Amino acid sequence: MTMITLIKKNLKLFFQTFESLLKTILFSNFKSREELLVTSKRKQNTKIRILGNGDSLKEGGFINRGYDYMVLNDYFLSESYYEVKPLYYLVADPYYFYTEEGINKIKEITSITDWEMYLFIPYIKGKNSFFKKMETESVKICLYNSYSFEGFARVKHFFFDKMLAMPSIQNVLVGGIMVSIWLDYKTIELYGVEHSWLGLLSVDKDNNVRIQDKHFYDKEEVSKTIFKGYDQKPLKLHEVLYAYGRMFESYWEIKDYIKDRNINIVNKSPNSFIDSFKKY
Repeated sequence: MTMITLIKKNLKLFFQTFESLLKTILFSNFKSREELLVTSKRKQNTKIRILGNGDSLKEGGFINRGYDYMVLNDYFLSESYYEVKPLYYLVADPYYFYTEEGINKIKEITSITDWEMYLFIPYIKGKNSFFKKMETESVKICLYNSYSFEGFARVKHFFFDKMLAMPSIQNVLVGGIMVSIWLDYKTIELYGVEHSWLGLLSVDKDNNVRIQDKHFYDKEEVSKTIFKGYDQKPLKLHEVLYAYGRMFESYWEIKDYIKDRNINIVNKSPNSFIDSFKKY
């Protein structure tokens, strides 16, 4: 690496760090660490299994009472939701807090759950009281900091330790893993996280990028839909591929973050595209 290239790289990291620092100070919840530490005392085991919504969950065999469980996104649509009885539920997509359909799903999750559960929702300044009102006797709403921190690794890891930021959440699993780390689980196993969407992408005659987004709880054949962003506008293929690349990069950031810690992340999903964690 030439001197000029090194200077450019460090300047980029400096400005990323400065921007992320400002964003964290302005938009993160400094009380969430205290809430997470209290929640961590409610865990029943030292090991946790995070259940995605991939097709491989149809095979079953992932329920073991020696583990606590965290489920993600629309897992409540599965019949196994009532068998798993997860201790934690986590969502990350803005769909759940900016659309009527998504908010109604949060309400449904809280209404159908009659066991002790902690529902993790990203902290959004000005919206925390809105979600707190959805708590029930069984379900406690927990707010976590989901803003991404980019820049120098040491600074980034400092804010990860303080539970004020995390790697970019291009997929809800990033949030699930980081919150599990913050809850002090030493063994984190991943199920139903194939991340094999590359083979499900296509481009139609009108140059719309389409995806057949399959989930294990689907009862009918899933049709291909136009790939859209958070603003519901269609994405271009290079934008989709960039988002996927950033997603897989986030998993490598997590691996780097835990490399000197006594934390073991194992991917139990068959044929998973995630290449950063051990597979068994």
